[in-house]
Amino acid sequence: MELPTFEVKKRSRSTDEGDDGDAPRPRSRWQRPALLTALVAGALLIDYRRRRPTPPPPPLEPGQILTCGLRHRHIWPFHNPPEVASDLVVSLTTLPQRSETLPLMLRSLAAGWTVPRAIYVVDGGDHARPSVCPSYLSRHRGRHTVDVHFVRAASDRGPIEKYIGAEAAIRATRPRGHPTFLLVLDDDHVYKRWMVQRYAAALRAEPDTVFTVQSPPSQFFGWRPRFNIAYGARGVGIRTDLALDGALAAYAATASRLEPTCRVVDDIVVSAFFASQKIAVRDVPGFSFENRPWRHNNQIRLISKQHALRSDKRDAQNARCHDALVPRSVATRGSEPSSDSADDTSPGVASRRRRAARHPRARAAHAKHRRGRARSVG
Repeated sequence: MELPTFEVKKRSRSTDEGDDGDAPRPRSRWQRPALLTALVAGALLIDYRRRRPTPPPPPLEPGQILTCGLRHRHIWPFHNPPEVASDLVVSLTTLPQRSETLPLMLRSLAAGWTVPRAIYVVDGGDHARPSVCPSYLSRHRGRHTVDVHFVRAASDRGPIEKYIGAEAAIRATRPRGHPTFLLVLDDDHVYKRWMVQRYAAALRAEPDTVFTVQSPPSQFFGWRPRFNIAYGARGVGIRTDLALDGALAAYAATASRLEPTCRVVDDIVVSAFFASQKIAVRDVPGFSFENRPWRHNNQIRLISKQHALRSDKRDAQNARCHDALVPRSVATRGSEPSSDSADDTSPGVASRRRRAARHPRARAAHAKHRRGRARSVG
């Protein structure tokens, strides 16, 4: 029996069979290089579109408000949820060169034992923030988030916008539940967890007092303040109607006309305003210059050194603005004594007053002493 034989054809690399299997079709030698070229071109196009700088979003218009959400750093089940101070909001100003320090400051507030009801970040002039939420914030707000309102001020009046620039935003975002207290902070500090809690407790106990952390006399170089200084970097707690009633804005405008340096040293202007209005400025109970409500951060130090966020001329600027505003604050308050007031506050005069109130002869002697002192001063 004869077995069938089969003829095996070797397939050439340079030819392909047609659809009918009979007619060979030659393969182009450019097919593979063209495919590789197309793949490389597609990869380069994708990489170019990825690296191409996208146009920045338009900035906020004057008076426009952008609201984002800042998530609490410690929430259940790992930690107890923080207490929300519903009667307190935080206000601050920022600059483009501090875009790296602002997230650190906001996250330190979100990690506190007590968080504010809302945070207002005020920008003014040509350096307003874009109309989209930054990457470290969320567009969605919920139970475990703090509302962060980016506010475009109508005009750029300097760092004092942290006091007066948030007025319209607070009234627009809180038309019914107007906050009672305002806590003013800086955007280049990291604060401790119990800072908001202690400020809120102090303001609730004494709402007519301004609370801050003052410097000891040894911290002033070349000048001595005639009134208590409220430093925004360390926190200034104040009742809302004291800062947002329009009187502070008018006082700041007058101070800028008297001394142009006052436009950049808002701490001196605000403190002089408090002195002229006879508003007491005190330290927060439990806080002092040694026990500070802020803590040092190496990352912020490095950023400040690179971008020169803190000016070496600030102490001289504070002194110039202070000397220009002393007649308008201390003299108005009456703490710069005249000849009669100095006589009235001395211990000897106080004892003579008490004797004069008890005996007519002592009253006559006290009046004679005052007339003689007036002639000697004149």
